[in-house]
Amino acid sequence: MKIRIFLLLFIAALSFQDALAQKKRLMLFDNYTKGTVLMKNRARVNAELNFDATNNNMMFKQGSEEMILTNVNQIDTVYIGNRKFIPIKNIYLESVSTKHGDIYIHWNMKNAYKGKKGAMGMTTQAKVETINTAEYQYGVYENQYVDVYQLSNENEYYLFKKGKPAIVKNEKTLLKSFPENKDAIKGYIKEQKVSFSKVDDIIKLLEYCLGL
Repeated sequence: MKIRIFLLLFIAALSFQDALAQKKRLMLFDNYTKGTVLMKNRARVNAELNFDATNNNMMFKQGSEEMILTNVNQIDTVYIGNRKFIPIKNIYLESVSTKHGDIYIHWNMKNAYKGKKGAMGMTTQAKVETINTAEYQYGVYENQYVDVYQLSNENEYYLFKKGKPAIVKNEKTLLKSFPENKDAIKGYIKEQKVSFSKVDDIIKLLEYCLGL
């Protein structure tokens, strides 16, 4: 409960995308996956679930239809496979446990359509589109029609450093949160070739920082 209150107060001070400005969906998982919705009254509902990482909506399948999970204020936790999502205010945060503390991901993903690759390997017609893929860590996706997409994210990561909340969006905000360990963190980023566009890299980096 204490962690939720901290997160709620922390999130209240931040600005998010307008919930009414819906964008094309980018699903976190390739397919709908068996999961459980734990309600605040301790009831459990099993369903086929997925997460819209562009609009921060929890999705479920009813027959062949895709539906948005509503009444978020009545939900305690959502489990999809072995992953855990916590509703805080009007968004979901994915909770990732590490040996040095928990990290909370506010997903905000998109795919930039780079254009069609021609015979000479050049691309044209840059615009923004989305695709359905869970392979967010690999960065580049090409479909059979040689359309080239570059996956990007504007994720925010919340963590608690000695009981105080910190937010990380990029290297600059990370170093600001750990000023006393700046040199060690820069060395880790360089040695491990950390990419801030790869979620797995960032989680490992933040776990390292929490252990300093």
